[in-house]
Amino acid sequence: MAKFCSNCGNKLNENADICLKCGVLIDKKDNNNNVKTKKKGFPTWAIVLIVVGFVILIPLIIIILVGIFAFNAIKNDGNEYLEDAKDYFNNYIEDYEVIADGTIGDTLQIGGIKFTLNDVLKYETIDNNIPNDGNEYLVFFFDVENNSSEEKLVTYLNFNGLIDDVKCLPKYFFNEIDGVSNLNKSLKSGETTNGYVAFEVQKNWENFDLSYRKLLDDKGITFYVTNEKDKDNSEI
Repeated sequence: MAKFCSNCGNKLNENADICLKCGVLIDKKDNNNNVKTKKKGFPTWAIVLIVVGFVILIPLIIIILVGIFAFNAIKNDGNEYLEDAKDYFNNYIEDYEVIADGTIGDTLQIGGIKFTLNDVLKYETIDNNIPNDGNEYLVFFFDVENNSSEEKLVTYLNFNGLIDDVKCLPKYFFNEIDGVSNLNKSLKSGETTNGYVAFEVQKNWENFDLSYRKLLDDKGITFYVTNEKDKDNSEI
């Protein structure tokens, strides 16, 4: 389509920028007389970077802020939290009624479960497990029978120790000890099993009270043993 100067009407070349007759600058227009302008804005790559930045940076900033807050809380109140946890543990161990007690060779019953303490042995090592310097492993061997009409879970986790008035929790070993597995089994009515419960203790211990009770129960049973020999892998 022919183009003409808007000032003087002179016919213009298609790509003319100025009218050669009157010298007026020529506006670039499309066939609909609309001025063609290039829209300005962010390039696509910039938009992608902004979106990715928000997706990654905002959660990262939140995590950092939460971490700083948690660190400060632990730094300021950590000892108090540890003391509260320690007090709870001590109260849990102490706050129950012993309904039966005995020693090696005795059979005690609670909640339809009979526990017979067959033996208590000391070990310098258990397979590749070595205790801390000055310590040894103390292992209690049990026969267990479910006399109730229900299936019962019997586990070493329900045992706790009191060694010379110091509380301690049992250790877990993957391996058998003298052909006996860690005590952790669900027993059907009338079913029996055997198993051990192990602790790491100082070699110069004198008295050990081993108690069993279910979580949150207010009754338990306790086996008492005394350190009468100082011999590796020997009977108590």
